[in-house]
Amino acid sequence: MIRRPPRSTLDRSSAASDVYKRQIENSAVLLYPNPASKEINVSMKNGSALSNWSIVDALGKTVLQGLNSDFKNPLLTISTASLADGIYTVKMISDGALFQKKISIVR
Repeated sequence: MIRRPPRSTLDRSSAASDVYKRQIENSAVLLYPNPASKEINVSMKNGSALSNWSIVDALGKTVLQGLNSDFKNPLLTISTASLADGIYTVKMISDGALFQKKISIVR
């Protein structure tokens, strides 16, 4: 009888599973200013381009999201003018890896 090692819950054959396998440390991300009022700038310290992004409120609701179409520019500027004061989580994907970072919106 051949015994196989147990499969991790992250071992999926989809491309999305690669995102979860390769989490980037928050220190690899530059997000400023924080706290912010009108906009935030996000970039990777290694110069990689960011692709998908979303901003999630404290209740877990996605309040803003988008795609970065300019892959040559490693700096992404996101308008936060429509957000109420509070704490949010920025979720970004770069080179197939997911990272999350908290921001504060204060006016």
